Amino acid sequence: MTRTALLLTALLLAAAPARAEQRPTVAAARDPGTHFILQATAGLTVDGGAAPVYGAVFGVGGRPARSPLRLYALFEVAGATTDAAGVTPTGAYGATLRRVDIAAGLRFLLPVSGPLRIYADLLVGGTTYQASLERQGLDPRSSENGTALVDVAAGLDLRLVRNCSLGLRFKQHLLDPTPAWLAGLGAAPARSSDLSAAITLHF
Repeated sequence: MTRTALLLTALLLAAAPARAEQRPTVAAARDPGTHFILQATAGLTVDGGAAPVYGAVFGVGGRPARSPLRLYALFEVAGATTDAAGVTPTGAYGATLRRVDIAAGLRFLLPVSGPLRIYADLLVGGTTYQASLERQGLDPRSSENGTALVDVAAGLDLRLVRNCSLGLRFKQHLLDPTPAWLAGLGAAPARSSDLSAAITLHF
């Protein structure tokens, strides 16, 4: 009888760690994950002068079944202030451009290793510009204008904890008029790019 009791006790003790190890796995399997993101960005343009840029992104989505990708529907509000100066056939000029972007689109996010993730954004929407211009020998001018917006972005994200991550985001504006073009000086539209630091909340 004693040997049987000792044998049963030994078997129970041996099985107990195995059951304890299974609990986190079951809990992880039941974890629904996060489905909303709120991202704040701040940085500078990387061509045509270092102008400040800033923005906020809200997203909702998650991981489709049997796919390593995460897919999010995005809504972004962003702004920038750009100062420009140059010389045209009619003389020197100085221009200030303030813009507000409102766009919606998609984010494709892929976990790489551990907390490291990469993503790509595609956004379409509209831009409102406020431009002021001073030209040599002429009166100052100001104008407001709006155009369509098409942006693409790529990001690197480090998920420090479950509900917060830090990263970098590079964004290219595919439709981006210059201040001189907006002011009617005949210059060609140009594309600009932004590089921003980002902090993202996941919930």
